[in-house]
Amino acid sequence: MESPLSELYSSCLGSFRCLLSAVLSPKRDIGDQLPSRDVDSELDKLTLWAKNVGIMHSGDLYELSLDYRLRESPFYRERVRYHC
Repeated sequence: MESPLSELYSSCLGSFRCLLSAVLSPKRDIGDQLPSRDVDSELDKLTLWAKNVGIMHSGDLYELSLDYRLRESPFYRERVRYHC
């Protein structure tokens, strides 16, 4: 069985946090290539989207989850999975 979308979101969130940490304390100057405010802005967008669609919910809150909402729409579920 596929992993829940909430697990993909958690992984993506962790990757964003690692990227933000790397940008904030780089081993070489990359500020002109990837400003931390841009990464932070994208992380804020991801978090807002996740809250709006309920991707982080699972377990007892399953009925609020994106997994539940897409349970009968494999096409859209796969689109979310592809982009996460």
